[in-house]
Amino acid sequence: MATAPPTAPSPPPQIASAPPSAAPEPPGPAEVEQRLAALDARASAREALNAVFAAWGVRLLAPREPADARAFTGAAVRRGLEHLLVSANGTLLRALDLPAILELNPPDAAGLRYAAVVNLSTTGATLVIGDATGAVDRAFLDRAWFGRAHVFWRDFDGIGALTGASSGGVRRLQTLLRRAGIYHGPETGVFDEATRVAVLEFQRARFLVADGLPGPLTRILLYDVAGGYTRPTLGAGGGGTS
Repeated sequence: MATAPPTAPSPPPQIASAPPSAAPEPPGPAEVEQRLAALDARASAREALNAVFAAWGVRLLAPREPADARAFTGAAVRRGLEHLLVSANGTLLRALDLPAILELNPPDAAGLRYAAVVNLSTTGATLVIGDATGAVDRAFLDRAWFGRAHVFWRDFDGIGALTGASSGGVRRLQTLLRRAGIYHGPETGVFDEATRVAVLEFQRARFLVADGLPGPLTRILLYDVAGGYTRPTLGAGGGGTS
């Protein structure tokens, strides 16, 4: 008598996987204002400074290290950075293309608050408050930010303030100007008329005060135009590098 062929085993039951949870929405302007109001000036300065240092990839503040605005320069220098306080607008900050700390006066906060800006467009910004980021629109910036910003940057080639007419810093400046396509003379190490004119041309092309001196704003933009330096930027989503 013929026997029936064995039946194939049934496949194991499929267990439905839970759909991935959606990423939480970043805080909006109202929540950003609430978070800023919950911090005092000193605490917000510490959080903002750590956010900028994290973007640069340098060590964060030690627990007892001063972090109020008066200590920004010292904290930056200890990490190989420069600190520059500017009275600016969004156009200048976007041109500098570096994470910065904004001095804010939110309506619900008593006094100044500080927040790191890691993304900035013509319509709004991304701010870091504590351990979270928040998106704010231009209306928030118009009512809470009056133009003061702390920019942290690096003088990569050690050009310095150029207090003398002849130095290694001048030679490095001439090299940088050449790489930026603005200087075509010899690299003599002498701050001569050709070098001054090249700096003037660069400043005028970038809408800076044209004084012929390679101050901090001029050097920041020169490094950006010349390229080849690792630095954080105000890239999409914040924390980009160039």
